[in-house]
Amino acid sequence: MIKLIKRLLDFSGKERGSLLLSFVFTLLDSVFQMLPILAILTVLAGLLAAADGGVMPAQTIWISLAVMVVSILGRIVFNNLSAGRRTLGSFSMCAEKRLEIGEHMKRVPMGYFNENRLGDITAAVTTTLSDVENNAVTILEQVAGGFIHALVIGVWLLFYEWRVGIAMFIGLILAMLVYAVMQKAAKRLAPRRQAAQANLVTAFLEYIQGMGVVKAFGLGERSGKAVNQAIDESADANIALESTFSALTGVYQTAFKLARAAILVIAPYLLLGGGPQPEPAVLRGYVGGEKIGLLEDEAVQDILEREYGLTLDYAKAGSLDMVAADHEGRDFLFPSSQTALEYYQQLCGAPDKSQIVFNTPIVLYTHRPILETFQKEGLVTERDGVYYMDMAALVAEIEAGTTWADLGLPELYGTVAVNTTDPVRSNSGNMFAGLLANVLCGGVADADSVEAVLPRLKAIFEKLGYMEASSSDLFDQFLKTGMGAKPMIAGYENQLLEFAVENPEDWEQLKDDIVLIYPTPTVWSSHIYIALDEAGEAGIDALLDEEVQRLAWENHGFRTEVSGTDADEDHFGVPHLAAEITQVAAMPSYAAMEKIIAALS
Repeated sequence: MIKLIKRLLDFSGKERGSLLLSFVFTLLDSVFQMLPILAILTVLAGLLAAADGGVMPAQTIWISLAVMVVSILGRIVFNNLSAGRRTLGSFSMCAEKRLEIGEHMKRVPMGYFNENRLGDITAAVTTTLSDVENNAVTILEQVAGGFIHALVIGVWLLFYEWRVGIAMFIGLILAMLVYAVMQKAAKRLAPRRQAAQANLVTAFLEYIQGMGVVKAFGLGERSGKAVNQAIDESADANIALESTFSALTGVYQTAFKLARAAILVIAPYLLLGGGPQPEPAVLRGYVGGEKIGLLEDEAVQDILEREYGLTLDYAKAGSLDMVAADHEGRDFLFPSSQTALEYYQQLCGAPDKSQIVFNTPIVLYTHRPILETFQKEGLVTERDGVYYMDMAALVAEIEAGTTWADLGLPELYGTVAVNTTDPVRSNSGNMFAGLLANVLCGGVADADSVEAVLPRLKAIFEKLGYMEASSSDLFDQFLKTGMGAKPMIAGYENQLLEFAVENPEDWEQLKDDIVLIYPTPTVWSSHIYIALDEAGEAGIDALLDEEVQRLAWENHGFRTEVSGTDADEDHFGVPHLAAEITQVAAMPSYAAMEKIIAALS
């Protein structure tokens, strides 16, 4: 196509400037033709915002109307300019060429007319130049404008929705391939048509010029054969050209129509979220407080609703409390440990289905002055920028009744202790009790070994007084009340990570004081989803969604199968964050935990 445009411009002579301007104006007209699409996208964006519960901006209609007015005015101006330049340029160009041919014919020797048929000369001056005059510029402009039009729309669609843009470009590529075949067919068939037209003109001229001789000698039938043959050849050449181009034009248009049909199918499909929407359902259940932030995350809620049709309706409860609660009208439980599942199995039997969704280790939170004191006493060591608590040494200080003042912290009242949630009602307290039982037993506690340490374990927890039922409430109090009220607590690692992400300004003020310490050993808190009925099973697939799992780590600090294996301190802004959790001990057996719960009740 570019070669054809170049040949046409070379042929145009003095009218080259006019034709170039015509091309430019045609391309600008194509741009203004595409502006209504922008207006449609503006309105569509407003409608989608309104459909999602937002408000369609009042100026949306005015913006769309302004774009349409600009499109109409631009098309009127540039269409007229293009048509004027094209018409005058084409006619002037061909008029000039006819005059040039006429002047040239005056100067050629007579032998030229003996060597070249008059029909060829006449066809060149009439048929060929008429085709150039009436069609060449228009067709090239339309083809070039069409491809530019399609290219720009395709680029817009790539930015708006890349999959729709790809469908558009596939159709464009197919159309270009068909156009290439059409050009090859034109090179093959057009010369035959041109020759047939020249032969036809020649035959008619010779027939008319020799009419006197034909009549005089009665040669009408024989001389008419040449004209008939020329007519038949011209008809065959034109039919061959038209039939070939009609078929290719059909394929050419079909490529664009198929692309359009694909877009019309793909666009609503993607608008609906990539497929048929699931039936909406509301799942009701109990959830541990440390997961409330995740379930209230708008991005997570959007995925659950859009991809799975689920809305979670939940009440906050301790992991053990929710197991013992009334489950009427509930579809799921979402506690924070395997112990809660085993407790459920003992009380209610096997659930419909259960699945570990993510994990987080039990950690200690304290204040920097206390950390520095523990370091001096040898209870806390630092390795690779991570703080580790010697749990055996800490338990020894707790059992010995060591006061904070004994450690060099006279501003703190009472004995050394770790505040925790109620181990009978809440999972974090229950898991810390299991961790202490392991330390007291010198290994993983079982039903036999735990008997000997229950009095010591009970004595440790009796010193704590009132204990919260929710880990989230305990952590919130720790942050708000300061070092004097709760010098050190046991909680989940994700609690601090989530707080830092959701409250960056508050964390900036606290990060020089609040310290994260990993117990050695520690225990994993496996947040397990328990489906109470068939409807509740849908929550498992939804929470295991890869995007939900990513958000669980990046926004809320839960370590999952797809994220959290390599902790990024810079992402959370939490210093001394462990890249890997090591020195993890198994929780005591459920039989042992039963005895622990009974002893602490």
